[in-house]
Amino acid sequence: MIHDVHGLDELAGPWDELADPCSLPGVLHAWVSACAHSFHPQDRLRVVTVVRDGRLVAAAALAVNAAGELEPVGMAQLYEPTDFLFADDDALAALAHALARLREPLVVRRITAGSPTIAALTRAYGGRGFVLTKPSSSSPRTTLNERWTAPEGDLSARRRSDLRRARRRAESMGELTYDLLCPSPDELEPLLDEAFAIEAASWRGGTGSALEADRPRADFVRRFAHARAAAGSLRVGLLRIDGAGVAMQIGVEHDERLWLLKIGYDDRFARCSPGSLLLLESLRDAAGRGLRGCELLGTAEGWTAAWASDCHEIIALRAYPLHARGLLELGGRVGRSVGRRIVAATADDAR
Repeated sequence: MIHDVHGLDELAGPWDELADPCSLPGVLHAWVSACAHSFHPQDRLRVVTVVRDGRLVAAAALAVNAAGELEPVGMAQLYEPTDFLFADDDALAALAHALARLREPLVVRRITAGSPTIAALTRAYGGRGFVLTKPSSSSPRTTLNERWTAPEGDLSARRRSDLRRARRRAESMGELTYDLLCPSPDELEPLLDEAFAIEAASWRGGTGSALEADRPRADFVRRFAHARAAAGSLRVGLLRIDGAGVAMQIGVEHDERLWLLKIGYDDRFARCSPGSLLLLESLRDAAGRGLRGCELLGTAEGWTAAWASDCHEIIALRAYPLHARGLLELGGRVGRSVGRRIVAATADDAR
């Protein structure tokens, strides 16, 4: 068990040896380290590791949340799919049993439905507690192919027409320039400042949820971006009209896919759909460089329907140990769920 970020950061090399084969950027050391630094007090960290013959073979970067449950670092703040790391089935089984022996409630709000971690935890908690799973919001993705190298990609005729109209509107406002960059750490800070300013001019700025107003999430993005810029996998996209930034993307390339971590556009230019124009250009560029897909991340929303060709099915998992506190947590969870159903049924009857 590791309880501080210094111990976690000392594992960077062996951690990424396990993480690199995994398709999720949320398991990379840069991600979990940035989460640990940005979101969690040091006394809340619980990094569980399995070592075999002196080699790291499994790990789970966890923290104690406000409810006293263990959950993956950054999950409550970022709500992106994650998983545990393991070299093989035996290592995963050892990790799952180690977690069960902690006898603490465990919450993994978003894990891909096909992950072997779900079955491993279910087996490990057998006789020691309960594991509950239920579907969560899916995560949208776009499969890239040679058609995406065409001007409007692999989109419907209606969507192509909408984008051509949006481009004409944007061009009537001034000269369009697209910058799809792979910046070095030395080049990064001015680009992040510009991207943050564009996002703050979106609807998020009015709600106080933009990165400029959220210091922990801004710190996470900067830490993660610098680490991936040093690795050569960070991607920053900017659309400018007459030199003024109107749309932004911050993403990372991993497992032959482009993962879009943050997107935004200046609401003053909403009529010309600058976010969509920049996304189209990013997808065309990614397809032209041979990437297999684009992960839109977050959850499926109305705007993603026009772009997503598929989605990852996501599961929410909760594990409760077989002792008084665990049973109390389980009872409270079931009670709240039943209560919500009763309220909903009563409301339906009233209508």
